[in-house]
Amino acid sequence: MMSRIMVPEMEKEGYKKEFSAALTSASSLLSPIVPPSLLFIIYGVTAEVSIGNMFISGVIPGILLAIGFVILISFISIKENFPKHDRVKAKKVMKAFFIALPSLFIPILIIVGILAGLVTPTESAAAASFLALIVGMFLYKEIKLSDFPGILLNTAKFTSIVTFIIAMATIFGWVLSFEQVPQQLSSMMVSLTDNVYVFLFLCIVLLLVIGMVIEGIAAIIILVPILLPVATSYGVDPIQFGIIICLTMAVGLITPPVGTALFITSSITGVRFEVLTRYVLPFIAVALIVLIIVAYIPTITLWLPSIWL
Repeated sequence: MMSRIMVPEMEKEGYKKEFSAALTSASSLLSPIVPPSLLFIIYGVTAEVSIGNMFISGVIPGILLAIGFVILISFISIKENFPKHDRVKAKKVMKAFFIALPSLFIPILIIVGILAGLVTPTESAAAASFLALIVGMFLYKEIKLSDFPGILLNTAKFTSIVTFIIAMATIFGWVLSFEQVPQQLSSMMVSLTDNVYVFLFLCIVLLLVIGMVIEGIAAIIILVPILLPVATSYGVDPIQFGIIICLTMAVGLITPPVGTALFITSSITGVRFEVLTRYVLPFIAVALIVLIIVAYIPTITLWLPSIWL
């Protein structure tokens, strides 16, 4: 969706199509980290930890990742001499904020509904879709009944692309699981060290390699039952370990050779996969720096849940 909307608009403003596509792909890393997050839900169910706590724990890592991207984009903009625009006045910003406010209630509904125990994650998705329909039809008046066939067709088309990629990755994940590759890798990793910091580093390397070839949800379902007991034996908090796994799997979205987000962005924007990969490498580097910070400073993930509790 964002590739169809943002890339053409950035091109109109004078940005390179390749950079626009890479930025759109890289921004997909924020979605699995900033609540509401599907990866957090899958991890919470698999690891039997609080999904609400996972949501809260992802706030600060998400902010760090966003700040890292902002710094990188600023550097690239100066280097590439991207077009500059006049500073927007505060009055215009406030006006735009109030116009966008109804749509902002959609993610708020999901987060508050789940944290307050009012709805399940699945029910929150249905409620958010209904609210989006109401806002689009009656407040913004941008959706008409005649638009529904096209909306449903586009939804089916692009969902099928994502579903097909996930299905193939899931099959590949099943093959690896059947051959007990993750179990062998984790056993080898544990036998190498008894130091928690070395263990976390080895975990990140292992997860990055697996995330390159297996879709995130499939990887979490396969790896969490194997790695989580080992991590807790090292004294790693399950919430912190969940953030590490989910962030690493998010990086896998834009990491070749699978790189689900890269394939989707490439197919929608028409930017060649190898070209898109080259432009997205700096964003991967920033994400890895944030991942290391999150892994070795537990307070970043555990401070907000401790206040919440």
